[in-house]
Amino acid sequence: MRTLEDAIISEMQTSVAQMAKLNSLVTNANDETVVNLIDRMRRVEMKKALVHTLFKASIYSSSMREGERNPPTTTSGQ
Repeated sequence: MRTLEDAIISEMQTSVAQMAKLNSLVTNANDETVVNLIDRMRRVEMKKALVHTLFKASIYSSSMREGERNPPTTTSGQ
């Protein structure tokens, strides 16, 4: 016959084992999630850099065309 203390200890051991298993599952999920998030962030960063480069090239091209259409006028000081 089990005593009340034995029953409590048994339940606590079961709870500790379940919490350890849950902790392991959460740790694995977090590790996988972090790796996936890092990969996604890298892809977003590369796309952002490409968009930024294309935007700057477009601005440069537009300013060059504008400069060809409207050449600067020179004013003489005399």
